[in-house]
Amino acid sequence: MSESNYLIVKPDLRFKSAPDSDITFVTELNQTQSEVVDYDRTVNINLATLFDAERQKSVIFRPTVKLSYIYENGLVGYSNYRPFRDNLFYVNPEQSVINGIWSGLPTYEEFEFIRTDVDATQLNFVTKSASSYNWNVVLSYPYENDYTVPMQYYFSNGLSLTPWVSGDGIPFQISQGTENGTPLIQFTCPVPHGLSLNEYVELSFDYSGVNTFQVSFLGNNTLGSDEYIFSIYNVGFTGTTFNSGNQGIFKSIRKFL
Repeated sequence: MSESNYLIVKPDLRFKSAPDSDITFVTELNQTQSEVVDYDRTVNINLATLFDAERQKSVIFRPTVKLSYIYENGLVGYSNYRPFRDNLFYVNPEQSVINGIWSGLPTYEEFEFIRTDVDATQLNFVTKSASSYNWNVVLSYPYENDYTVPMQYYFSNGLSLTPWVSGDGIPFQISQGTENGTPLIQFTCPVPHGLSLNEYVELSFDYSGVNTFQVSFLGNNTLGSDEYIFSIYNVGFTGTTFNSGNQGIFKSIRKFL
């Protein structure tokens, strides 16, 4: 459509006594903006979750800890290497004068993580061989489970528990006991069972269709037995399920809130 089709007429020219009006067009330029956050795609990530995920995948660690060593110098020996022999703490010098065997205890520098006795006469320190003189400190922690490792436990008398797999649980052997006259069925484990009173355990076998029982007592009144023996009350179980000498495996049942 060409410009000749438009005719602009002022109001006072079209109608008598008509007031002038503003026929201009007002155009506004509006702008909307927002800041872009650097690394915006990681803003909503839980840092604790991200740290844990990265730590589980890491294979190299740099621990920032302070290590202090405690040692018991109970190793008495003899060496033909004169520089080392002459630095021992002699335990029986009078006898050594007679037989010529100078035995004693190594100095504390031999047990340090990083040796500081660089002026020692028994060692010719070389920088590139520092790992030969210092202890290697290795830090590791478990982060995965292997449920398929075959295991077996042998008693001091040569007898053993029935072989089991690590994912099955903790093995035990049954015996009979009492607590204040109340009969107990005791489960003796070769390793700490990690149980507490009133917890529930799931046995590898059942009694009349029930294989979950509550822990009623720990230990057998001997020192340290609480960690290896747990018991349930014998409420009159019949049959051979809980006979002494029977073996099995248990798993603890715990609720996590």
